[in-house]
Amino acid sequence: KEVGVIKVVGAHIIDFDSTNYPGHPGDMVIIVNTTDSNRTILISPDPFGDETADGLQLGPGGAVSVIYHEDNGWLFMGTVAAT
Repeated sequence: KEVGVIKVVGAHIIDFDSTNYPGHPGDMVIIVNTTDSNRTILISPDPFGDETADGLQLGPGGAVSVIYHEDNGWLFMGTVAAT
């Protein structure tokens, strides 16, 4: 499986679009917020069936893992807050 890292350095939203940009089952991406402000991480469409995106505010210095599931698309796995 593939693992990637996204280092957030600017003011933008990161969107994991399961419909248009699917991964392979088990692919994982780790996102690290290196800025001094909260950043928005979105998964769209919501992997659990409603029409909205599933979002997370990632705090400064925080990290989150996102994994691709064959049936549900991109999913948040867990976050780590800065100390």
